Amino acid sequence: QLFVAEVNGKVVGFTCVWLEYETDTYLSSLTDYAYISDLAVLPPYRRSGLGKALLKEAEAFAIQHGAKVMRIEVLAKNHIALDVYRKAGFQDYEIALQKSLVHNNHGPLSQE
Repeated sequence: QLFVAEVNGKVVGFTCVWLEYETDTYLSSLTDYAYISDLAVLPPYRRSGLGKALLKEAEAFAIQHGAKVMRIEVLAKNHIALDVYRKAGFQDYEIALQKSLVHNNHGPLSQE
């Protein structure tokens, strides 16, 4: 489902929410969840409550369709979005780690 935010007839933000169904999973309490794949608001319209309103629409849609959990991902350095999501009630669920395999842009790390 795609939700858009409009100001004076101009689309200035959107969110997309997917309904996911996991069958035969060992984490039975986490089945039937909604996943927000995208949330974007144009820079001049940020901090105006549009992102929060879009999240509320996505949440209402998810609840209406039986989702028990809603998930979203954010880059670790995107502190503004992370703050918005936490204020909207999201909590840490999974942490993905990354390691660069290139040292100083000169190729792979040596195995010394």
